[in-house]
Amino acid sequence: MQDISTEDVVDALTDHENGEALDLVTQLYSNWSREDGQTIEARIKYATRCAQMIYDSKRYEDVVTWLDTIATKISDEDGPDSEEYAAFVEDEGLETLRMKATDKALGEDEEDDDDYNDGR
Repeated sequence: MQDISTEDVVDALTDHENGEALDLVTQLYSNWSREDGQTIEARIKYATRCAQMIYDSKRYEDVVTWLDTIATKISDEDGPDSEEYAAFVEDEGLETLRMKATDKALGEDEEDDDDYNDGR
């Protein structure tokens, strides 16, 4: 697996037409996690960093998709009843980011200034 830089991932995420961007995020996540020993703490830390990069690129639906992909990967590797899987899906920081991304994707977090600011 080739090394990938954070800058490469950010560039890919900025290009909203790049269909491989989430694969690059996953590769970066895997590299970071592997370097840090694959502990659940490392997985959560790096998943948070990666999901935040996706969120910062305004790819809100992709945040949820990517987090689901990583949760599935952990479930497949450690089992759906494992402590690792439970810790990942129950992490408050990841859940908060997921909810913010969901709200943004649904347009619920946008202020509707046009209704109240008619130029007067």
